[in-house]
Amino acid sequence: MVDLTQVDLATEEDKKYQIDYWARLFKATTWEEIKMIANKNQYLYEASSTLYQLTAEDVIREQCEQRERYYNRQRGIQMVMESHIDKIISQAEKIESQAEKIENQTKEIKEQTQKIAVLDDEKRILLAQITKMEKLLKKNHISIE
Repeated sequence: MVDLTQVDLATEEDKKYQIDYWARLFKATTWEEIKMIANKNQYLYEASSTLYQLTAEDVIREQCEQRERYYNRQRGIQMVMESHIDKIISQAEKIESQAEKIENQTKEIKEQTQKIAVLDDEKRILLAQITKMEKLLKKNHISIE
């Protein structure tokens, strides 16, 4: 059994069979470190090459999965945005329709106000004529009952 935390305590026998190199290989954290260790032994080199290829495939697979997740997120965001845009457009159309109704009602109110003003003028004229007629009837001592 090899304790990777105790590589520096390798015995002469461990060093003779290069167990300390294998332990350093498994303990390495960067590819540069692995290359430096593997350059000293053909078997270590082959093992590190195989490890690199297997890991590279994992990295590529992970990148593909990340890309797929990214595209799925983008599609989800786009769908949400389109939904919101559709709602906003619908609300804008409703507001536009209501604004049009308000504008028509405002025009109608103005027209009715003008008609009322004309009727008020006619009423004043008629009241003035009635008052004139009443004075004339009173002056001529005529009674209407």
